[in-house]
Amino acid sequence: MKKFLFMMAMLGACAMTACSAPNPADRMETSSAPRHDAPLAAASLDAVFLRISPPKTDAAPFMRQYGTLTGSTDDKQPPVVCLSSQEELAAFTDAASSYFELSNAYGVYPAFSETVTQYDAAFFEENRLAVLYIEATSGSVRYEVSGIRQGNDTATILLKCSAPAAGTCDMAYWLACVPIPCKIAEEDTPVCAQISSGAFLGMRRITDLRP
Repeated sequence: MKKFLFMMAMLGACAMTACSAPNPADRMETSSAPRHDAPLAAASLDAVFLRISPPKTDAAPFMRQYGTLTGSTDDKQPPVVCLSSQEELAAFTDAASSYFELSNAYGVYPAFSETVTQYDAAFFEENRLAVLYIEATSGSVRYEVSGIRQGNDTATILLKCSAPAAGTCDMAYWLACVPIPCKIAEEDTPVCAQISSGAFLGMRRITDLRP
C-alpha cells in the first residue's frame, strides 16, 4: 500500500512539473526597435512615382551633378537628389525646370510642381525628400519602393520593378518622390537608390541612354 501511495505521489509531482515547464515561445525575445541592417517596410514611405514628358535636354547628368551635393553619384543606379527643407526643394525645382516640364501633367499623372506642394515645413521637420530620376526603355515598366536599407553610413532606397511579358517599345521617364524619415537618414547621410528585385526589362544604365 505504501509503495502504491509513493508511486502515485511521484506521478503527481511529474505531472505538475510538466504543466509548469516554460513554453519555448515564452523565451523568445521581442523588440520593437528597428534593425538598422534590415529594410524598412515600404508601406510607411508613401512614395509617389510620376511619369513625365521627355526631358527638354539630357537630364541624367544634371541629376547626377545636383545629386553630388546630397545623394549618390553611382552611374549604375538611378540618380537621387535628397532635399532637407522647403527652400532646398524650391531651389531644386527651379534648377530642374530647365530640364523637365515640371508644371505639366502627363496622362493620369499629376504635375511634379503640384505633387510637391504637400511637402511643407511640418513634413521637413521629421523627413527628408529624395527625388529619383528613372529612364526606362519601355512605358510598360512600373516601379515601387520595397524598403530602405541602412549600412555603411548610407541609406539605400530599394526599388522593385515589374513589366508584362510583352511590353511597349516607347521610352518612359519618371520622377519619384520618396520621403525619408530623419531618424533613418539625417541631413548629412548620403541617400542612393538600387533596383533590388523584379523584372529588369526596361531599365539600363542611364549613362548609356541618349535622347
